[in-house]
Amino acid sequence: MTSEADACVPITLATNGFNDECLLPYGLTIRHVRLAMAEFLDFLGFINQQLHTKNLPRLESFLMPANFSSLVGEFMNLTIPKALFRSCAQPIPQRPSRSDPGGSIPKRFHTIRARRNRNQRVAPRFGMAGA
Repeated sequence: MTSEADACVPITLATNGFNDECLLPYGLTIRHVRLAMAEFLDFLGFINQQLHTKNLPRLESFLMPANFSSLVGEFMNLTIPKALFRSCAQPIPQRPSRSDPGGSIPKRFHTIRARRNRNQRVAPRFGMAGA
């Protein structure tokens, strides 16, 4: 039987417990999920050890299952993108838009001007006249 102090230290993540054939979206790999899960286990171990110093039960013992599941989901939502973007060497550079490469169009031409005749209401330049 293990003591409460031993239970506060999480077991290591079993790397063979992941399906390597799984297809994940957006460039995500099993490695990214593994990193995020290992970070969650470290977090859980830290919290449980701190709770143990105050003679409180482990986090998973006093949270309702739905709340603990929500905690896991939110932690994964936070750490998977961090693991994914940590593996990128350089960020994607911002490029000028195709309609204005290099910022060559003066700002005064960025908005559509309205034409106005004496007998017409204001109508957009490319819209229906008199509308």
